[in-house]
Amino acid sequence: MNRIIVIVVILCLAGYMFHTYLETGRISILPVKLTPAEKEMLRLEKKLKTVNRELALMERQAKEIGLSMAQVTIAEKDRLEQQKRELEAQISELRVTLETDSR
Repeated sequence: MNRIIVIVVILCLAGYMFHTYLETGRISILPVKLTPAEKEMLRLEKKLKTVNRELALMERQAKEIGLSMAQVTIAEKDRLEQQKRELEAQISELRVTLETDSR
């Protein structure tokens, strides 16, 4: 009976830590308070990962049907690459802001 309680407690703690990691990108037992700038950074990084996945998927699909990336819908590719550049610029600006705030 004691083992079951210990296992349940450990599983609950692991679940809580996993949830905290998904929300903040950090593993911790105690909740971490993120500043609005840090929350924005996490949001932008997630968006950038999504754009990178879409570009990679577009490339794979083009290769599967024997097309080069140049033949794929150029407007869609350009839109994604432009969005990627904008996100990277915003992220670098936020990083500079966070670094200066932390000093």
